[in-house]
Amino acid sequence: MRGNQIILATVTGLLAGSVGAVLQVDTAKAASPKTVVNVAFKPTNETDLTNYVYNTVDPTSGDFHHYLTPSEFAAKFGQSASYVQSFEEYLKPYHVSAYVYPGNLAMKVEGSKTNLRKAFKAKFTQPHKNQTPVTKYTLPGNLSDKVVAVIGLYTEKPANKKSKATKKATAHQKAALMTRYDADVPNSDQKPDTSLPSNAFSEKFGADKFTSSYNLTPLLNKVLQGQGQRIGIISGSDVKDSDLTTYWNQVGVDTNLNQIHRIYTADDQANVEKVLKLGLTPTQIESTLDVQSATAVAPKADIDLYIGESIDTTTSTSAQYGAFMQAIADNVDKQLTSSFSSSIEMAAYWNDQSATMINIMKRLT
Repeated sequence: MRGNQIILATVTGLLAGSVGAVLQVDTAKAASPKTVVNVAFKPTNETDLTNYVYNTVDPTSGDFHHYLTPSEFAAKFGQSASYVQSFEEYLKPYHVSAYVYPGNLAMKVEGSKTNLRKAFKAKFTQPHKNQTPVTKYTLPGNLSDKVVAVIGLYTEKPANKKSKATKKATAHQKAALMTRYDADVPNSDQKPDTSLPSNAFSEKFGADKFTSSYNLTPLLNKVLQGQGQRIGIISGSDVKDSDLTTYWNQVGVDTNLNQIHRIYTADDQANVEKVLKLGLTPTQIESTLDVQSATAVAPKADIDLYIGESIDTTTSTSAQYGAFMQAIADNVDKQLTSSFSSSIEMAAYWNDQSATMINIMKRLT
């Protein structure tokens, strides 16, 4: 139970974020390429936070739908200002920068790999048989006691010993994976007929099919199309404007590019756009699909696309976590959704493949 509380408290604690200030721990410019790690702090009372979370969805509770502001959250559950300041002071000598979120439950630390490893005294840990290598970090006792995890911090295996090349998935693993592809999952080879008129196309393949399936037609009949709303999408990739406009024209959606707002949370815009020019990726496909779907269902809503993508040395886990933190910190969206690409499953050889992944692999094999 305690483990569940910790997980729930950690994730939920991020929901209290708002716009924070960047604290330059040292003015020296970090070496290129940059790396971003995230420090997740413990709430001051995990049990109280867990109970409060449940109360917000309990109609009989006085806290039903009472969501805390950043200052309220910091006062109730966030770490103290003195603790946060101590952490900042500790980082000063290491030439890194820290972004502190006002809920006092998360911190973004950015710098070179070398400086970050020094700051957290990161060490490669030799794994036991059939276990994944891990990086262990060390912090002063007065800081480490209140830290859940440092996300995105890693070190390579020391090069003083000869090591065999990384093994690919074994034949047994691949056989087990391929067995999953033969599971009884609904599948169709039907391709969208782009020659259909926009209304017919939307009814068969697009937004109208979605609204009918989820009984949203009464809302549309009241001309409720997302006016005054903002939707936040946590993404691992940018999207091409041309892909959006082509889809909007195909389904007859009255949306414009001014409603799409891109927020680059890991790498800068120039570097992220370079990735778009390299070729089509599963992450880009998923992100494009999600933006297209959101704008088709709520064509008058603003879309905030939080792009956690990096071509530098920031890990994908840290990049995605940072995108979530920034979206929650900005505190401008009525709802948040995550865009999760199936390529993550493919790379990890998960043995409990999702239906989406199984369908994809059926088409590729």
